[in-house]
Amino acid sequence: MKILSFLIGFFLCSLAQAEDVTTRVIIKDFKFQPAEITVTSGTTVRWENHEKRQYHSVWFEQSGEPEPEYFFPEEFFEKTFNQIGDFPYRCGPHPKMTGIVHVVSKEDKQVKTENMTTENIAQTTFNGYLSAAFGMSWQQVKEAIAKDDLTLVNAEDAEIIKAKRDRGFITTDISYVIPKQTGKLALIVEFYPGVLSENPIVNELEKQLGSPLGKDATAEVLKQIKDDLPPGVTALTLWAWEVDNQDRFIRLLKFDDHIAVEYLAPALLSEP
Repeated sequence: MKILSFLIGFFLCSLAQAEDVTTRVIIKDFKFQPAEITVTSGTTVRWENHEKRQYHSVWFEQSGEPEPEYFFPEEFFEKTFNQIGDFPYRCGPHPKMTGIVHVVSKEDKQVKTENMTTENIAQTTFNGYLSAAFGMSWQQVKEAIAKDDLTLVNAEDAEIIKAKRDRGFITTDISYVIPKQTGKLALIVEFYPGVLSENPIVNELEKQLGSPLGKDATAEVLKQIKDDLPPGVTALTLWAWEVDNQDRFIRLLKFDDHIAVEYLAPALLSEP
């Protein structure tokens, strides 16, 4: 089975990243990006300062908390939310910079995901994700991210461009992988932090891509890679097809506290 030839090696890279899902807010151009997020109780949120020179703070003034210390470019501030509710905040030295964190229970978050639609889950094709097409260069991927109105998080790495997508009910983390060997977009991974049920995502992907591989094929893949899987993977759903005689795959990975969806063109991972 051709799918097995690349799954074993590359599966580990994406899963290692999936284990480390963090809800992040980017501070850039005197804005919190995104300014409004929804997380489940127990989540730690990290605010990263991506300004060139300016310092900021994240002050939950309305909650009666003292203003924390300022943090400078390339520094960050973290806070764990254990209480359910709405928590507005602002930047101490820049009062017009405001944001809000909505904290819900995991059960509430799961109920909300049952109402997800094609528009807010994934608009994908057989050849990429949104405006990003397999085979694009580093610069073309950046332009696609801007066209799709996503928040660019980090484009300093020559092989991985990171972005965020505000879906209203959740903010997802997206990684675009451009291997040095080819210089072409080969893999896109989207992480859904706090999403407990894969069913809404699977249903919508089925509408766009058709039925996934059957249970026997999926079981064969799991048997081949089971010893390499990190703890927490509870389900795997696979789609496979060919575009211009090249394999294309989508893999949905379910963990205990998040979902990861991978869009992969294996031929672009390395030179032939």
